[in-house]
Amino acid sequence: SGRGLRLGLFSNATHDPFIQNVVDRLGLRPFLDPVLSSGGVGVRKPDPAAFDPCLAAWSLPAGSVVVVGDSLEHDAQGAHRAGMRAVWYRSSKNARQEGGGYGDEGAPDRIRPEAIIDRLGDLPARLDLLSSLQD
Repeated sequence: SGRGLRLGLFSNATHDPFIQNVVDRLGLRPFLDPVLSSGGVGVRKPDPAAFDPCLAAWSLPAGSVVVVGDSLEHDAQGAHRAGMRAVWYRSSKNARQEGGGYGDEGAPDRIRPEAIIDRLGDLPARLDLLSSLQD
């Protein structure tokens, strides 16, 4: 991207051809590299090993990567276990969960992402803020 960011996708879907087809059908392939799934890799988030293929593809240390996801339990907790930071995309489905909209179904209250967004359009500003806090 023009911001020097790399974007990848890791889905917990068990059928990799489905994920690959969706990415192609939506025209997202040029923006996402790598595109992985638990079905293709053989491991599911929050297992920190799920993030290893992205780190290897990018040759980046875990601490320089931010995981953006809609599941506190799978995405944020997995990112933290792997040494990465997390941004929780609090979708309308997750915003209705108990705990004042902070909780994720089945996720303990102790999972605290570094940032929360309600719209994907808010992501660039949150990433800028996280970057400035790291510097």
